[in-house]
Amino acid sequence: MFLKSKKSLIFAMLSMAISSQVSASTSGLFITEWMYSGNGDEFVELTNLSGSSIDFSGLSYDDESRLPATFDLSGFGMVANGESVIFTEATVAGFKTDWSLAASVKVLGSVSNNIGRNDEINIYGAFNGSSFPLIDSLTYGDGDFSGTIRTKEVSGRPNSMTALGANDILMCQHRLL
Repeated sequence: MFLKSKKSLIFAMLSMAISSQVSASTSGLFITEWMYSGNGDEFVELTNLSGSSIDFSGLSYDDESRLPATFDLSGFGMVANGESVIFTEATVAGFKTDWSLAASVKVLGSVSNNIGRNDEINIYGAFNGSSFPLIDSLTYGDGDFSGTIRTKEVSGRPNSMTALGANDILMCQHRLL
């Protein structure tokens, strides 16, 4: 949501619904935007809508291989309620320059397990003694799901609070950059 227009309609909708809409089965951390192959390379944006800060220690990302701990998200540290963070295959400096982001925006770069046209975004919690809980997941792709958006050189995002955490690509829309 930091990308190009900080005060988009979706951000307003998300902000109004903060903790009252967060499911008990999640931490309140959601995939809120993604894009593969485009300006500044691919990226995934996560937003904390939990009602309080989230410590990213031990959290991780993987794509369709579904292997927790593949890309460590601990570098985000504490993420405040309402704050969005971004991870990308680009370098941090390159991504911030391409998107004209402020120094205060938390970005992790050089993701090696890249997302593609038809892929998954899986966010895992810290190891809890028996497993890495899945926090949020999105399976997407216009090649796999006829009639859905293609996020090459345009970003995708949930189109409502209901779409957050639902893993339903039909409930997502393009974001023109």
